[in-house]
Amino acid sequence: MKQMKLVNSKEYFDVIRGCEKIVLFGCGGKGRQAIKLLDKLDIHITAACDNNKEIQGNCFYGSVCIQSLDAVLTDIQSSKACILLTCSINYAIEMEQELKTKCPDIPVYHLCNPFKIEQTLVSSAEVEENQEVLVAQYTWLGDEESKNIFTDTLNSKITGNMLPLLKYSTGNAIYTFFDEQFIPVADENVYMDIGAYTGDTIASFMIYSRGRYERIVGFEADKGNYISLQKFVQFSRVPNVETYNIGLWSHEEEREFYTSNRNDEINYDSPNLFQNVDKMADNLSLNKMDGNLACEIIHLKTLDEITKEVSPNIIKVNALAADRQIIMGGKKYIADNKPILIFEYGVTKKDVFEMLSVIKKINPEYTFYFRRKRVFGDIKTVVYCV
Repeated sequence: MKQMKLVNSKEYFDVIRGCEKIVLFGCGGKGRQAIKLLDKLDIHITAACDNNKEIQGNCFYGSVCIQSLDAVLTDIQSSKACILLTCSINYAIEMEQELKTKCPDIPVYHLCNPFKIEQTLVSSAEVEENQEVLVAQYTWLGDEESKNIFTDTLNSKITGNMLPLLKYSTGNAIYTFFDEQFIPVADENVYMDIGAYTGDTIASFMIYSRGRYERIVGFEADKGNYISLQKFVQFSRVPNVETYNIGLWSHEEEREFYTSNRNDEINYDSPNLFQNVDKMADNLSLNKMDGNLACEIIHLKTLDEITKEVSPNIIKVNALAADRQIIMGGKKYIADNKPILIFEYGVTKKDVFEMLSVIKKINPEYTFYFRRKRVFGDIKTVVYCV
């Protein structure tokens, strides 16, 4: 493809597949996700290791048992081997440096599931099929940094390797999604938070804006999260903040919504507020949720409907796999008002190829900027539509 240097997935994984010994490091939740990706690629590990002594000796993948890192390194020094880091990006940075010292001749790869709810990677065939779309998206980007981040983030969706993205600035971690280059601080700002969770990003916006705003409106579909969001607003005594227990979609309808019966007890001590995102799957919340999952029927509204009562000039959408549908439900408002839109790039595979095109079709005046941001312990590729 012109202008973009994209990885060929077949060639990339053929190199790994050709190793005599394939070692997986990181046997937690991300490691379990990586195994599913590897199975689809017909790549089978020969050893697994983890620094957590409590799980060493347990079976991880078929007959493969979890060992210590040092035990595995002793066994592979004379072999044609490679190491797959299947841990969070923050920990992978540390481990890559340690492995460069301990075994400089053994190649190290990072492999993590790049999507929120799908166990998959983007194939080179899919890239080829969507070539014209991707080239068009590339031309819509506002600066060179955005083009570089777009290219490297797309490569991370192809390979599962996020390490090349570490070279980009991540800005002020306290501000999370908010970037001074694209988000003005002004007394007349009306900020809408869709997927407000327990108020973490609202808190970030208030810090970023230094209290200068006209109104903040937060929407959270999950009842337990919403109770925690209400507590946050109540106990922090923040002014001019309204919250609604409403879910948004591309059109009004009723849908099934899966949640925990008691997440109002666990989410006020929010992992997003107080812990790194990679700990969320192993924290106390997971234990409390066990056996208490419930299905609710919720009525979903559209962004066009709710903006009849409020006129935001800044909208952050962070609702897992619903981001694209939510934006499609705001076609009229977005076309008429061109609010600043903020969201994470490529939450689903379909979003990789469609999200920017959907927004550009709604309002052709948008220019897109990509930045890498530290967001509550995670590092995300954030898109700014301005």
